[in-house]
Amino acid sequence: MLMQPMTPRELEVLTLVASGASAKEIARTLAINSRTVESHINHLKLKTRSRNRAHLVAMALEEGLIDNPCRVAAVIHGNIAAANVRR
Repeated sequence: MLMQPMTPRELEVLTLVASGASAKEIARTLAINSRTVESHINHLKLKTRSRNRAHLVAMALEEGLIDNPCRVAAVIHGNIAAANVRR
């Protein structure tokens, strides 16, 4: 049960968490600081009353807040691989 509405950025972070991305990977993908990502994750856990990331993702899928995260994973990992090549 969602306690408060999520921001568009929180939904982005949630989708990326569900795809298996780490905070650092999410930060690179969204061009934000990894501490900001952790802050978004903490807010999401509070809003959903989740105990951890796995519980957060399970609740989000159950509530229909996110779609199949497997489709997102391919895009994320493609972006990360491209970023690593550019370094």
